[in-house]
Amino acid sequence: MSADPQSVSLHDNELQVDQTLVESLVSAHFPKWAKLEVQPLRRAGSSNHLFRLGDDLLVRLPRQPGGGRSLVKEAYWSDEFRSKLPLSIPKVVELVEPEKRFPQHWAVMTWLPGQVPDVHARAVDAQFAQQLAGFIVCLRDLPVPTDITAEMGLTGYRGAALAEHDEQFRVNLRVCHGMSELSLPLQWVERIWEDGLSAQDSEVVNATWYHGDLVAENLLSNGVRLAAVLDFGGLGVGDPAIDLIGAWELFDGRERSVFRAAVKATQNQWRVARAWAVAVALMTFPYYLKTMPRRINDRLCMLNSVVDEWREENS
Repeated sequence: MSADPQSVSLHDNELQVDQTLVESLVSAHFPKWAKLEVQPLRRAGSSNHLFRLGDDLLVRLPRQPGGGRSLVKEAYWSDEFRSKLPLSIPKVVELVEPEKRFPQHWAVMTWLPGQVPDVHARAVDAQFAQQLAGFIVCLRDLPVPTDITAEMGLTGYRGAALAEHDEQFRVNLRVCHGMSELSLPLQWVERIWEDGLSAQDSEVVNATWYHGDLVAENLLSNGVRLAAVLDFGGLGVGDPAIDLIGAWELFDGRERSVFRAAVKATQNQWRVARAWAVAVALMTFPYYLKTMPRRINDRLCMLNSVVDEWREENS
């Protein structure tokens, strides 16, 4: 499979963005950067178009109507969190209001060096697992606002109870049963999901901060060490179990055990996180099969790791 091109449309309501538009927007709003080279990133994001701006900056423009709200949220909370988190996170240098040329908020961010971990090489080590766990623990321990409103965008679906997604999960499961392109271990997936539902029913969940998408494509490594966490557009307050799903995408058994201990996950939390991992994989396969091959391969790795762990525990 080839790399994900920046120019591929991922959504039915995709906002059309190209290098010429980005150059025009930057020149109009920021003359001081007008001479900096604009380059589309080789790997596209699913929520935002991404363009390098010179050596030190990144331009992010939403792919869909309404996507600018996530950038507004990220601009505010990343500034609130930056000095309190143990890893680097991007800074929103400029946030631009919607206008005729581009009808959504868009942002200029700091560019952070590093490489996205190669899921299939399994190149990360136990220290990486401890670093990711430390980030999650630190984030969920930050004080939560007592007056959260809908306008703050902090009540995302990934922080809600699994039961609220049961109907959609079963729709996705039926669709995946019809996908001959992938070899999916679906005979185990429904059991893992139902086990997660049962675990959550018996667990008292304390609402905390969660990132919402802590998978390889939103992490940067420096060799085998974790260097930065990207994309806070899914930041929310709710059940933080969603932040554990990277355990099955990123780690083999030994590193996963280190991660689980460091993040202090209870047995029930682990079962809920496992259910989230299979749900995220199943929603990915039909939607991005033809447009984001690397994401498909990463989610296949995650799904197979969950199933292997489940089968080992229940053999």
